[in-house]
Amino acid sequence: MRATLSAQGNIRSQEAPGTMPQRKNHTLGVFERDFDINPFSYALGTSRTLRPYNADGTLAYYRNNWAPFNILNEYANNSTHVDVLDFKLQAEGSYQLTADLALKPLFSVRRANTITTHEGERRLECGASFPRQRQPNGGPRQHLPGARQG
Repeated sequence: MRATLSAQGNIRSQEAPGTMPQRKNHTLGVFERDFDINPFSYALGTSRTLRPYNADGTLAYYRNNWAPFNILNEYANNSTHVDVLDFKLQAEGSYQLTADLALKPLFSVRRANTITTHEGERRLECGASFPRQRQPNGGPRQHLPGARQG
């Protein structure tokens, strides 16, 4: 008779640039993602004429998804926190019944838990692109400083 018991675990907490989950576009057969804060994707899909800074050194904003956008501001203030807890326990046995017949049971249990939290300031593009409420005093909507109004 032989028995083996093994355990494996993974605990991870990480922060990544803020992004929303991807979704499949069945019409085009591609995956899409709104509010992707990925410098590589940004470099591939953005016109080279859009500059991150104004001539006076302040952040330059342009309209993206109906809201003011600056990649440097988004990257600095928009994040996704991922916490992972994964644990597996496995028991294995072997018992030789006869010369030609063996009993080999295997039991395994696994528990995985992942918590993803998207955090960003209200003034970022992903929050600003949704319809905004008017101010309690009835005043106009607030916009990012230096953003072009349109």
